[in-house]
Amino acid sequence: MPDTLQYWLDKAAAAAPDGRAFYAGAPTAALNGATFTRTSPIDGRTLAPMARCGPPDIDAAVKSAQHAFDTGVWRDRAPEDRKAVMLE
Repeated sequence: MPDTLQYWLDKAAAAAPDGRAFYAGAPTAALNGATFTRTSPIDGRTLAPMARCGPPDIDAAVKSAQHAFDTGVWRDRAPEDRKAVMLE
């Protein structure tokens, strides 16, 4: 992997953020369907609509995290496997 400024600029330009919250093992839209627009602090361009999560989303994420911890589904996974899930 090249370690040049241009490599990273190209990689950043090609990035397409999903914009959904991530819990229960999958990207998830806000339960109320609300979004907001995230812009780049570098050049002001629109990056993506992002989920505007509220208390019900937080409750669902906490419940999912507690389940993953209690059952070991996430807690006992190898770090490289957790990394792969997060980078999907």
